[in-house]
Amino acid sequence: MIRLNGIEFDHEPGLTLGELADRYSGAYRKLSFDGFVVIVDGLALSADQAPARILDGDEEIFIIPALDGG
Repeated sequence: MIRLNGIEFDHEPGLTLGELADRYSGAYRKLSFDGFVVIVDGLALSADQAPARILDGDEEIFIIPALDGG
């Protein structure tokens, strides 16, 4: 079971984070991951790494808009 922003999804072998976001989450459909913070099991991923990240099947994933401010 994979949890993306608190929503559970079935795991498929070889599934990438980019594919999961495209298939299941309308809010993130065709997400470029630029401008977002992506955390997988407590580890931050760069926007370049995130879409290709192959999911193992028991991850907790958060995709959060990055906020600039002061």
